[in-house]
Amino acid sequence: MKTKAAKIFSSIKYELCIFIVLAVQAIYKLYPDFSVGEYTRLYYLIDYSMGKTSRLLVGSIVKLFNPDPTPEWIAGFCMIVLGFTLLLSAVGIGKVIKCSDSEIKVQTLVLALFAVTGMFTFSNFSVYLGILDIWMFVVAFVALLCLGNKYLQWLVPVLCAVGVFIHNGFAITYFPLIALAAFYLAITKEKKIATSLVFIISCAVAVVATLWVSVKGAGTAAMTYEQLVEALRFRGGYTYTDFGIDNIAFYLLDIPPEGTGVTPEMVAGASALERMKLMAGVNLADISLTHTISLSIFGGAIIAAFWAVWVMCMKNTESKVRRFVYLCFMLSVFTIPLGMLVAQDFIRWFQSAIITQFAMAMLMVVTKDEPFKKTAQQLGAYFKDKTVLLAIIFIVYATMQPYGLSA
Repeated sequence: MKTKAAKIFSSIKYELCIFIVLAVQAIYKLYPDFSVGEYTRLYYLIDYSMGKTSRLLVGSIVKLFNPDPTPEWIAGFCMIVLGFTLLLSAVGIGKVIKCSDSEIKVQTLVLALFAVTGMFTFSNFSVYLGILDIWMFVVAFVALLCLGNKYLQWLVPVLCAVGVFIHNGFAITYFPLIALAAFYLAITKEKKIATSLVFIISCAVAVVATLWVSVKGAGTAAMTYEQLVEALRFRGGYTYTDFGIDNIAFYLLDIPPEGTGVTPEMVAGASALERMKLMAGVNLADISLTHTISLSIFGGAIIAAFWAVWVMCMKNTESKVRRFVYLCFMLSVFTIPLGMLVAQDFIRWFQSAIITQFAMAMLMVVTKDEPFKKTAQQLGAYFKDKTVLLAIIFIVYATMQPYGLSA
């Protein structure tokens, strides 16, 4: 009996340990308020009966289970989604460790340890329980799994459309992860034509869908502002405020909230670029400089570490094509300043960009990328006699809390 139990544990030890770490981290971040904020909760109350644009998909899914969910029900639903996401991530990262070459097994374990801890990866799904980003992450995760199958890879463009309809921010959060992975596989796989087509179609779908929901989406609205207020004001035994509803009205009906300096006339007929300029003007007029600097320092340090890895990979290959791919990995983090122009919750942009960096590194492990393997071996040799230094780096990384962020 003990031998059988030992075999079972041995077969799932990585996945189990990772899930425990993620679960403990989630509970710590959630405690004592296991609830969803009012503004985030509203996204679980809007659905396709109100329009046919972005940000309505999740609410439509919720409506299938409960047409009038209470705040407690929504919190429980979001906890289930969070648990599923953490379990899925644990299984995925565990598989990466298992398939890593013995020469870089330790390095892969260190990579996994950094990936599941710290402020910029999974913890924010708990800090901001219910945020739609977790749904976009799951879509990207499933897309990565599909990319590895010659039949399922054709679902990737569909998943890109799903991501956009979850939230149009998908274009600068988790779509780059899908695009980079597809591009890398198109360059390196033996049968490149199919993967190249998947990459091209996915990019086209993401761009067209994002532009459509951003510019034309409000034209699909099936209700007036007054009807929207009536539909959302008293739901599930809770009274929602004007602030949250007005923000929903901005995205659903193209009615800018009062006090922003933007009028409905300025928004009407505006192109995607013009809309971004309007949003950037409102967004940058009222930001916390200390919070932004703090976040940029901590997040920038992590990005710099990945940049060092990709630069080493570039030096470890003679292939100009591979060098260009690694350069694309580096440049993908510029979605962060782009996101900063359109919304003040900067942590979301850092989180998605940094998760993308970790995911690309893990993809290199799974695909046995030779330049990356050589880089990992070089880093292993460098830190071989610097265990204390690496431990200090990890402690700082795992415990750092940028100014203005709290559970």
